[in-house]
Amino acid sequence: MSDDYIPSQIILDYYSNPVNYGSLVPFDIKIVGKNKNCSDIVSIYLKLSKNLVIKKISFKHSGCVISKAGMCVLTELLKNKSLKEISSFDEKLIIDNLGGVLKTRTRCAFLGLNLLKVALKDYLKKKEIPPKTYVLEV
Repeated sequence: MSDDYIPSQIILDYYSNPVNYGSLVPFDIKIVGKNKNCSDIVSIYLKLSKNLVIKKISFKHSGCVISKAGMCVLTELLKNKSLKEISSFDEKLIIDNLGGVLKTRTRCAFLGLNLLKVALKDYLKKKEIPPKTYVLEV
């Protein structure tokens, strides 16, 4: 991809018509986080089964087109996945489902996944009782 990169139609469509967008109440886990290198901010809401499988996932967003589209893809890919599966989730799946992203913008596409990995590692280690809210910067 060149420096005159234009986001794919997939990215633009997700930005204009986001999926799984909005607050989820009640939630078991809420993660509020930002990208420390820009102004992107996202809130992620998870509703879990008793065996820690994601039954519902949604998000709220303020930031760039790529981070919003990345969150849409991520929420679609993580439904019915266990929390343990997220630690080994392949970032490439996000890029592939977005139709490609400049290397300098992958951090935007991975914002939600990076936030989830940090928060869920802590959640699983401490065996927290829901609801639990995390505020992070990655």
